[in-house]
Amino acid sequence: MKLVEVLIITAIVGIFILFIVYSIIKTRKNSSRIVLKIEEASAEIDIHLNRGVELLEDTTKYITEEDYIEDFHKINFKVMGSDEIYQIIKKYNTILKNKILENEDLNKNSDFFKVADSFRETISYIDGSVKYYSFNVEEYKNIFNRFPAKFVKIFCGYRDFVDFKEEKMGKL
Repeated sequence: MKLVEVLIITAIVGIFILFIVYSIIKTRKNSSRIVLKIEEASAEIDIHLNRGVELLEDTTKYITEEDYIEDFHKINFKVMGSDEIYQIIKKYNTILKNKILENEDLNKNSDFFKVADSFRETISYIDGSVKYYSFNVEEYKNIFNRFPAKFVKIFCGYRDFVDFKEEKMGKL
């Protein structure tokens, strides 16, 4: 082999190695930024879901119908995932709307309306957090759809995130 051929092969291998190192650094930088956003959104979802459950518990002080209270207390939120809790919160939001329409005493109770308004506000926060989470999960997936990034994901142990879809979360 001639010296020129060795230098050309070495240059090609060097460029390839530089390309791989650059891809790893770029992928790590982009993905770590988005992972933080995903984890932040996930924490927000959990906080607001817990707040929603607390507010539902507060509604049992005002809605004294036994079937409402019994059904609520049968639910074991501790063993449920976020999507199941979200479904139940959405279901109880509809139930609360109907109870308000049916019961004149609830219509006159300002304390109950404060709880109901806080509950609706919490649902809005959950919906917003789910959208933010889903957007960032899509961005994360897009990072790893390119050629070198797929290998970086495999060899560097990046994980997949659960994809919350509002359509899936809202059906009970």
